[in-house]
Amino acid sequence: MSDAIHVLHVDDDPDFADLTAVYLERGDDGFVIDTAESAAAGLDRLSDDVDCVVSDYDMPGTNGIEFLSAVREEYPDLPFILFTGKGSEEIASDAISAGVTDYLRKGGGSDKYELLANRITNAVDQVRAERRLQEERRRFQILFDRLSQATVEVEYEGDDPIVQRVNPAFGETFGYDVDDIVGDSLDAYIVPDDRTDEAAAINQRVKDGTSLFSEEVTRLTAEGTRRFLLQNAVYDDGSGGFAIYTDITERKERERELEQKNTRLRALFEHFPEPTIAYTFRDGEPYLADVNSAFTEVFGYEPETAVGEPTDDLVVPEDRDDEAKRLDERVRAGDLIDEEVTRLTAGGTGDFRFRNIHLPDDENIDGYGVYADITAYRDRERELERQNERLDRFVSVVSHDLRSPLTLASSRLELAAEECDSPYLADVADAHERIERLIDGLLTFARTDSDALDRTVVDFPALVEECWETLRSEDATLVVETERSVRADPDRLRQLVINLLSNALDHCGPDVTVRVGDLSDDEGFYVADDGPGVPEDDPTGVLEAGYSTAQRNPGLGLSVVTQVADAHDWEVRVTDSDEGARFEVAGVGLPER
Repeated sequence: MSDAIHVLHVDDDPDFADLTAVYLERGDDGFVIDTAESAAAGLDRLSDDVDCVVSDYDMPGTNGIEFLSAVREEYPDLPFILFTGKGSEEIASDAISAGVTDYLRKGGGSDKYELLANRITNAVDQVRAERRLQEERRRFQILFDRLSQATVEVEYEGDDPIVQRVNPAFGETFGYDVDDIVGDSLDAYIVPDDRTDEAAAINQRVKDGTSLFSEEVTRLTAEGTRRFLLQNAVYDDGSGGFAIYTDITERKERERELEQKNTRLRALFEHFPEPTIAYTFRDGEPYLADVNSAFTEVFGYEPETAVGEPTDDLVVPEDRDDEAKRLDERVRAGDLIDEEVTRLTAGGTGDFRFRNIHLPDDENIDGYGVYADITAYRDRERELERQNERLDRFVSVVSHDLRSPLTLASSRLELAAEECDSPYLADVADAHERIERLIDGLLTFARTDSDALDRTVVDFPALVEECWETLRSEDATLVVETERSVRADPDRLRQLVINLLSNALDHCGPDVTVRVGDLSDDEGFYVADDGPGVPEDDPTGVLEAGYSTAQRNPGLGLSVVTQVADAHDWEVRVTDSDEGARFEVAGVGLPER
């Protein structure tokens, strides 16, 4: 779900927040909605994973604009949409001054939620696009700085190419510091007096928007005049561009350097981990000029077999011919390609991300093509989808197809008990009860990981007492030896505690004594009983699904405990107490009450 949009919705009306989540997620399965009932809770759940905040204005304690200001302190670029039923020009003005991304009034009907979904998507897309642009700029700057050739960027003011920036190689080659030349005309520093007409002609070609070209020129350096091969990359509108100067004064030495670079490039090509080809076009069709060892391993063609053959004939499936031809046209035109394609491999068809490197000035090849194998990532996505579908079917069967006939059987058993007195009826009722507990356990087990956690500070002793009252065991004794609070999802924590207490009641008899207290390192809690303890040969086995020593227990309760703990990033440990079994939940980090 790398493209999913994670939304934090803060609204003190939980029913409205739930309704909003339903509309948003139903309208677009790419939304993942988390809710909070106050600005304070929203700040607690803010993280780098949140893509957009949607907030009410009129909330107790901290209003929406105050919440916005707090968010902006830590996340200045995070999209923030004020979605409120209370609106006025003053509020809108304050929100805009505080840096709100968008302002939207609540209203009835699905149209308002569709509008909200569009505003969220547009805001997140804009931020993501800006981040991608910044990343591209960062990468370009790295490339610019690390180019071995002297490179300068200029923009024209009239006929003068004004220096915007130069790379370190330019300073080393021409002998100028950045501060000495940036902001001035490039020609004033490096064009000899007898070459001004030549430089003016080059400037005019750049301003006309002429594409990449190269020619030999003479330029001034701190050590005198030298010969360079000048290459230009021109802005589309002709307002400027990049000039790359390759020193060719000492041609033989330079040829040796180029040979070394070619050797390194060859080594890079051959040992590159992704299948890579060098291609050249003949009559509009790409032919293989070279292949690396990774290509041979994945596609099954040795260089002596592949080189000289049409690329599409070897790797394109028959049902992908039209798609491949359109891609070929773009590659030939010099477009930069980054697309997912399906290609024939030695083991059948596979999914790849194809990228090309266009080389317009190379005499031998037109460019390189890289096939990044994403087949395993796609077998994994499909497998996860199948697993989720199987889980959904399982929950549906358990919750409906099993419970419905069980309800019918229980009703019929009650009628049978009214008409006859048989000792077997009690056994049937007992079996029905066991099936009901098994269904409840399976549903809990299946759904434990499906809900997002809603962490808050929970009065732990009060929650333990509440869970004990729910179990209604008259002969058993509960001793609570903690006065601390826990930051957790209340429902999931209640589920964990009930399962631990139920485990003690199921396995230790009706007169069991259960103790709940703090761990010595103050980083968690324990639940201990005075029963027979856990198996010495495999104490952790009791946490596995299906394990049970009680005849009436389906053996899922403790596995659910593990799932709940894992969801909170806690750890469950099993030990023997002085008198029986002891289950420790560590890593909780109990806050002061």
